[in-house]
Amino acid sequence: MSESRVVEAAPAPGARRGEVAGELALFGIVALVQLGGTALAAAHQPERGGFGPFGVLLLAAGVAAVPFRRRFPRAVLAATFCSTLAYISLGYSRGPVFASLVVALAHTVLSGHRRAALASLGLGFVCFTWLGYAIGREPAPTVGGMLALAAWLTALASVLEVVRSRRARAQEAARSQAEALRRRATEERLRIARELHDAVAHSMSLINLQAGVALHLVDSRPEQTREALATIKTASKEALVELDQEA
Repeated sequence: MSESRVVEAAPAPGARRGEVAGELALFGIVALVQLGGTALAAAHQPERGGFGPFGVLLLAAGVAAVPFRRRFPRAVLAATFCSTLAYISLGYSRGPVFASLVVALAHTVLSGHRRAALASLGLGFVCFTWLGYAIGREPAPTVGGMLALAAWLTALASVLEVVRSRRARAQEAARSQAEALRRRATEERLRIARELHDAVAHSMSLINLQAGVALHLVDSRPEQTREALATIKTASKEALVELDQEA
């Protein structure tokens, strides 16, 4: 009798190292894009006067928050939102300054905090449009600028929602597959248990029958008694072999 065994895949030994390497790579990319990219862009915006030490500090604060997004998704979203908003509102040089905010926003959506993400998008539309003007550091927003920002935020929200939906479907498919594997393993164990029960029951019945014959013939027919005892020995041995095979 054969048994189908379900073997669970063990985590890859380098999985943890791969995760750390991925985090370091993401951190490096965000830092390069947000700090390096903005520095390059600032060289072509002399009218804004660069981004200064405080501007660098604001951009660096957003980058520094990124590694903590898995543990504190909403707090990191708030930190990157505030640092980016302060940078934009103070009129520093434009550039890819939203990199850390986009990463934080994406992780917030994918980790299930959709309300916080949507709230930040709505608040961002108002604040990024009007705060710089309200504090006297930026001119009044134009209709075209507001429409462009609205379109950009809508596109970002749509992309993140599509990614979240696909990821949720993939996770559901993985859960369904795991459940199917568990169900098949349970069914296999039940099948083996039934077969083992039938085999042992058959052996016990044979042992019981031959024991009765041996008791009946022990005095009158010793040769047949020996045959019955031999049959009992064989049947019990076979039953033990069955039990050992299924253990």
